[in-house]
Amino acid sequence: MTSRLAAIVFALLMLTAFYWPIQAAAADVVLVLDRSLSMNENDPSLVSLKGAELFDELLNPDDRLAVTTFAQDGVTVLPLTPLSDRQRIHALIRQIRMDGKRTNFEAALLNAERHFTRADGNPSEQRAVVLFSDGQINVGTEDINRASHDTIAFMPITAADAF
Repeated sequence: MTSRLAAIVFALLMLTAFYWPIQAAAADVVLVLDRSLSMNENDPSLVSLKGAELFDELLNPDDRLAVTTFAQDGVTVLPLTPLSDRQRIHALIRQIRMDGKRTNFEAALLNAERHFTRADGNPSEQRAVVLFSDGQINVGTEDINRASHDTIAFMPITAADAF
């Protein structure tokens, strides 16, 4: 395992242990993956996508996962879905290409927030956004906090130091 991948796995394990106690209620998690041009340069081995696949494996079977990407805009790859078909989720993650031009965190968070209301209108008790990025922001406004509610835990994961 490369040191970059090891650093990402360690960060994921620590964040999961901190935010999800053992025997936790089911959670809705939106995995937000940066596909901007800077990621193409900073993550040529696609370590972030490998980390995303590993993250999926850390979730409980009762959790639901959405996968989104962002560059200049936010795109939904997979809406909130039960984790019964992890192979499909991994296949969708592997299809992601770092082909965006800009990095717009506001668009990423606004898109992620849209996934948190269940079809019956009741939000999940546990909701989290996990964002994989190199941290290079170059589009959007300072007002990205409006994209979240107090009950959403934001766990940014940056591997900029590992690349």
